[in-house]
Amino acid sequence: MAIKLSNKPNTVAIDAEYPYGDIRNIVGSTPGTPVSREVYADFHQFFERLMADTNTTHNDLPDNATNDFQLFEALISWQKLRFESYNFSVFNDFFVECTNITGFKYSYAVTTQGLTEIDGSNDDTTFDLASLSKDVPNGHVHRFKIKSNLTGTFNFRILLNATGLGAFPPLIKEGVTAPDSEFVYTVDAIITFVKTNDGWQII
Repeated sequence: MAIKLSNKPNTVAIDAEYPYGDIRNIVGSTPGTPVSREVYADFHQFFERLMADTNTTHNDLPDNATNDFQLFEALISWQKLRFESYNFSVFNDFFVECTNITGFKYSYAVTTQGLTEIDGSNDDTTFDLASLSKDVPNGHVHRFKIKSNLTGTFNFRILLNATGLGAFPPLIKEGVTAPDSEFVYTVDAIITFVKTNDGWQII
């Protein structure tokens, strides 16, 4: 268990400006927050675990621009690995029919912003998405960006409350209850999904 900031010694009480509390300087006879294991150990544990999870070898140099900001780069790597492990291994399993399916081609990649970029490589095609991975904890966020460098049309169609095979957990949207409701997104659209108890909520 991590130690709550407001429970650490000599900290500023929770208020509207600092809803989690704050560390405190020495002011006159009022003691400041100490430099101690109790105060700072959790921070070191967090970054050590992050480096271990991303299999990043410490360069044992100060973390700065000259030395490649290893901690930040490890965070980006962890984010990319999380998307891959939770979603990409089952990415193809949840697509349900697309028009012109013969020869249909697409690719996908993760950006440093955590976007899954889906790039259609056929003209005048529609790609249907009915579900995403079920093996994801609630609260997980996944964002798609639709890309295409083609002259024709590439539509990315969301099937809400889909009833077809493999459409579980369903894609859902507040206020939409009809089965197999269609929403079409075109190039440059960004779609955000959040995993909930009921399915993947579009926000």
